[in-house]
Amino acid sequence: REAQKEIDSYFSNTHSGPTTDNIHQFPYLQACVLEAMRIYPPAFLMGRCVNTTQQNLGSYSIPKSTTLLLAPYLIHRDRDIYRSPDRYYPERWFQKNGEFAGWQSILKDGSGSGKYIPFGAGPRVCIGTGFAMMEIISIMAELLHRFSIRPVGPVPNPDALITLRPGEFEINIVPRRA
Repeated sequence: REAQKEIDSYFSNTHSGPTTDNIHQFPYLQACVLEAMRIYPPAFLMGRCVNTTQQNLGSYSIPKSTTLLLAPYLIHRDRDIYRSPDRYYPERWFQKNGEFAGWQSILKDGSGSGKYIPFGAGPRVCIGTGFAMMEIISIMAELLHRFSIRPVGPVPNPDALITLRPGEFEINIVPRRA
C-alpha cells in the first residue's frame, strides 16, 4: 500500500507514465522489488566450477574442477545477515536516516559482499540485471497506478525450476482509474 501511495503522489503531479528516466521517483516501490527478490531470488541456485588450482575455503580444501553450488535462496534467509529474514520488510533497504540509495547501489554493494545476489555476482552476474530491474519497476508502477492488486489466500510456495517461480495462487485485480 505504501508503494501505491508513492505512485499516486507521483501521478497526481504529472500525466506522464513511468519510464526508465523517472523510476528513481519510486524509492519505496524499488525497495519492494528488492525485498521480493531477496525472498524469492530468480536465480535460486548457481553452480561455479573451480577452474584454477586447488582452492581453500576456510578449513576446506577444494580440488580443481570441483563444482560448487551457491544458493541465494538460503543466503537471503540467513539470520546472521538479515534480521527477521522470513518477513517481507521493504524498509530494510532504507538507510537509518530514511534515505534510499537506489537499486543500482544496493545490488552493487550486496553482490560485492555476497549478501544480496538475486542476479548472481562478479564476472558471471546476469547481463540483463539493469534491464530487468528497470522493467520490473516501471511495469509495477504502471500496474499499481491502474489497479489495486491484493492476494487471495496464503502466499504460494515457490517452484524451483530453471528459475524460481511462484506456485499457483490467486489475486484480486480491481481497476482504479478509467
